[in-house]
Amino acid sequence: MAPPKEQMTLYYRRTIPGSDKLNNGSFAETTVINGVSSIKNISNRYMCKSDFITPTTDIINFSGTRVPANDSVGLPSTYLETVTIISKPYQRENVANMITATANYIDSGSAYVTTADYVNYTVTGASGKFAGYKNIKIIYDKGGINRTVILS
Repeated sequence: MAPPKEQMTLYYRRTIPGSDKLNNGSFAETTVINGVSSIKNISNRYMCKSDFITPTTDIINFSGTRVPANDSVGLPSTYLETVTIISKPYQRENVANMITATANYIDSGSAYVTTADYVNYTVTGASGKFAGYKNIKIIYDKGGINRTVILS
């Protein structure tokens, strides 16, 4: 059995440095209204160094679906989300530097941004420099802009 990988910490921010209003990525969202809102989204953004200003060439992708609560049967609101990170070189002949992980968690919010303080995602596939990692934990700052990503 291989020894556990040393923890890796990465970073990204939701806004462009110098502005707390401009989205720092490409984003698509579909909202379906059936008595309550349900949201499906996908986004890409460049990650950054620990200063939350200097960009890197790492790209983080989120694909998520917010499912509203059903009070009549006692089901809470949940968020099903997949996160994928790719790093240069993005593709090589036989492997990519890529990691993908999924979480389904309780989240009572109403938009595409989570209300959780952090989320643990279970790795479903990893290759290249990400091979061997089993968990991605994303910690959300209280201001809603900076994100710390811990791979373990």
